[in-house]
Amino acid sequence: MSGKVVLVLHGLGDVRSRAEAMAKYLRSEGGYQAFCISYPSVFDDIGSHAKSLASVVAHLEGVEEINFVGHSMGNLVIRHYLGDQTDAATGRRPDPRIKRFVMIAPPNNGAELAVKYGDNPAFIALLGMPGQQLGKRWPEIAPQTGNARLRVRHHCRRAGRRAWHAGARGGDNDGVVTVASTRLSGARDFIVVPQLHFFILQAPVVMQYTLRFLKDGYFVAPDQRHPLEGERR
Repeated sequence: MSGKVVLVLHGLGDVRSRAEAMAKYLRSEGGYQAFCISYPSVFDDIGSHAKSLASVVAHLEGVEEINFVGHSMGNLVIRHYLGDQTDAATGRRPDPRIKRFVMIAPPNNGAELAVKYGDNPAFIALLGMPGQQLGKRWPEIAPQTGNARLRVRHHCRRAGRRAWHAGARGGDNDGVVTVASTRLSGARDFIVVPQLHFFILQAPVVMQYTLRFLKDGYFVAPDQRHPLEGERR
């Protein structure tokens, strides 16, 4: 392999095929080698998925640049991977070829729905350990998914969103994750788009924003960036 690669990771309970539209767009419009990474999201914990991602990255021989695009929990898998590759005591850093990281609908501070329904037997059966890690066990996983900006010396960024459909929970949200919970200190840019959680990855405007950020480092324009500094993790 050679050139510039984008690895696209789907979220909890999702499948690779639903991320293919994003990868196809990045290939056709951006000239990237874009691949959707499939992983059994509900059958193992986030740390184990991060180890699998590390194996994928380690085998990208001949590639000059690596970028990430995550949807929902896929972002936490990537963040955990970056954390695993970092050791301040030894000066260890993630792969130096890693350039940019676009987060789409990321539960960067856990998921309120996972907290609310975490004790429900059906929730536990359907979403397994990752569902618990996004909810009541978030304090255990949070330290392993620290500030990606500090870990890779590149800014972490993501598309935020706002729910507009009837029946959404109170406040700005996409029906699953609140806008507040997506915020992460160190983001170089942040944008909210009116899309629902399970469809945002396929939204044409989100694909356009994603490609623009991968190429230029902003979603809309250099003078319209909204960096996040001093945000809670």
